[in-house]
Amino acid sequence: MSTTVKIQVLGHTLPLKVADHEVKSIQRVGQFVDETLSEFTEAAKNQPESLVLILGAMRIAETLFGEQRKIIVNGWEL
Repeated sequence: MSTTVKIQVLGHTLPLKVADHEVKSIQRVGQFVDETLSEFTEAAKNQPESLVLILGAMRIAETLFGEQRKIIVNGWEL
């Protein structure tokens, strides 16, 4: 089954249709994205929104790659 989950990112409500077992995960992802982008919005108040979004996306990607490196270095299984 699927469920519609509403997440907030930078004050925008985004309804997302997800599988029932993914609800908590997508809520955590939404919260992480919102917190990350909010940090950049606060730090770059006078910058265009597009720049803030690009910088936020780069930070999220950097976090992902860092976690992937840890998994590879430590030989952990996903």
